Amino acid sequence: MEKIAVTRILFGCSIVWLIGWLAVAPTNADEFTVNLKSGTVITVETRDPTIAWTDVLANGELQQRTIPVSEIRELALSGQSGSKQVSLIRQYLTQLSSRDYLERETAEVHLADSKIAGRFRSLVKSESAHPNLEVRTRVARILEKLQVTNVENGEDFDLLVLNDGTQIRGDVGELKLDCQYRDQQLSFSRAEIHSLTTPKKTAAVAVHAKPVSIEVFQQPDEIFFRPEQTTIEFEKAPNGQELTRNSDVSEMFVPLGLLLASEKPGFVGVSGYGFKFPMPPRENSVCVFESSGSTSKRFKGVMEFQFCLPNQRSVMGGVREFGLFMARVDQPRDFILEAFNAEGQILATVEASDSKCVFLGVRSSEPITFARLSSNPYLFSIHRKIDEDYAIDNVCFSPPVPVPGVRESQAGLLRLQNGDLLQGQAIKFAGNQVSINLSELNSDIVVPLETLHNIRFESQAAPLVAGQRNWFAMLTDRSVIKVDPMQNFRSELFGGRSIGREEISALWFANNKIRFPFRGDFELGQSVLVFPTCRIAIADLELQSGRFIWTVDKKLEQSLWIENEGSGRDDKAYEDPTPNLQQVDFADTSPELIPTLWLREPPPRSTETGMIRLADGQQLVLGGADSFAIKEIQPDAVLVVDRRGQVETIPLMKISAIDFPLQ
Repeated sequence: MEKIAVTRILFGCSIVWLIGWLAVAPTNADEFTVNLKSGTVITVETRDPTIAWTDVLANGELQQRTIPVSEIRELALSGQSGSKQVSLIRQYLTQLSSRDYLERETAEVHLADSKIAGRFRSLVKSESAHPNLEVRTRVARILEKLQVTNVENGEDFDLLVLNDGTQIRGDVGELKLDCQYRDQQLSFSRAEIHSLTTPKKTAAVAVHAKPVSIEVFQQPDEIFFRPEQTTIEFEKAPNGQELTRNSDVSEMFVPLGLLLASEKPGFVGVSGYGFKFPMPPRENSVCVFESSGSTSKRFKGVMEFQFCLPNQRSVMGGVREFGLFMARVDQPRDFILEAFNAEGQILATVEASDSKCVFLGVRSSEPITFARLSSNPYLFSIHRKIDEDYAIDNVCFSPPVPVPGVRESQAGLLRLQNGDLLQGQAIKFAGNQVSINLSELNSDIVVPLETLHNIRFESQAAPLVAGQRNWFAMLTDRSVIKVDPMQNFRSELFGGRSIGREEISALWFANNKIRFPFRGDFELGQSVLVFPTCRIAIADLELQSGRFIWTVDKKLEQSLWIENEGSGRDDKAYEDPTPNLQQVDFADTSPELIPTLWLREPPPRSTETGMIRLADGQQLVLGGADSFAIKEIQPDAVLVVDRRGQVETIPLMKISAIDFPLQ
């Protein structure tokens, strides 16, 4: 069952009108955190102490009351106002028992139209127990048609949550919110608002300044599916509403801290494929619904998992445990799950084992902010044919925690230390202030530099130059800089100075993603090579200006749980995934064969430090004892002091983001 704190749910349908939002708030004004659909999250002041509320009972009776704003924990809006549509649906439901046959037929046709009743199935379902047999029969036919129709998924009603946990579903009508933010008068329409919540104390960013420890799992054990974890079975939405087949669930589980996405145009939706083993039989699972032009397909494609703070879609979160069940064709290593940290670095890759229903899980001391499930691109056997059909179920993860940084996809963004998040464009610096033009406004919002936690600019990633062999080095403070391995690891950023081996933690080819070793790997060797699906512990490493050479000490393959070993399958399906290499030439080795070379254990990322992220992938850690520091932020550049006291001017156009050290 999905985990959500609910004291009780009022099953009566409700209609809500918010009144009296005044522009100027007095000193005793109530506060709301406004979550806008653009991604902006701001804490504003309002004046009116109450809202007028009207309950619409199942029989159509209206009951009005007043609710103090101070008792409201959250007000979540559905995709559009439904008050007029609810009245129309009530009219058609009444017509189902009309004496006129044509009226009954017309009412059934309208109610079976997803554009009319698709968002309000529960209202139609309330007539399932009607005393008239013909009405019950028509309602059953209507619900069956609505269930198989691919309609835009959304809440039937807006949702009001009181401080005591009571949930009331209803409708706010055409809301217009006039408010005050940092001495500026703002106004937002319903179309711009996702939800309103009472301000919460800003949660501390997750601290993971300790040795990086990563484990992968191909069978669930006591780590997974614990009561404190969130488990999503895709039978119901977080509000208890039953999920229907073909419906889009991409943003359905934001209240729990999870967004689902597909790599190509399309969505993640309810497939209807029922898992039977090793879990109890389930009616629903989910898969990727991809579309390309006029064609579409299911059960294929890349599925992506993004973690956020519960009910805060725009605020990146991280989990330390993540797992799922996947049903697919029975071949080992045909699918992989990759887990990424807040810097976009690959923490772990888990290969599918030998079963038609497999478990894939990761446990990491460094929070996982993003994961992707895809067919395995790292199999070396060209004869392998992989059936790409798959579905997933029973996704579980530990409670999402705040992490430093913001997503690469969130361009044009300011995140403040109090948790506010301003999404817009035209970020400008002037003295000790920074401004941003919100997507919903025609004017700028101005905030002091000292209030900032993160900035993500609108710059794009620098394109890789064809034929150029760029390499990255991770330094001992977690900074990432571009180096020339053919020129004694010289840095192009800071005066071309060379980087000593004692300063380097890891080296990798810039076209690839850095990959982390697993827990215990360094106990078997002085250095570790990490390939996509295997590692090698090495005791003897020779690092030269043009290559590095090693002697294999121990192969660290990912063990596969083989259920049907020896059942007649092609033995090549179980072949050793380790590339047959003992040296890498910096100049001409194939990118797919280049591992990440770890000279020492991964340094931890302290949340007390900040980071400058360059568009070309370089990252400069700020605030550490032996790290970089910002000397000055100018309108078009940032002056940075390096580890040796040298000042470098970096144009803003080359910077993708800045994470400021926490005060």
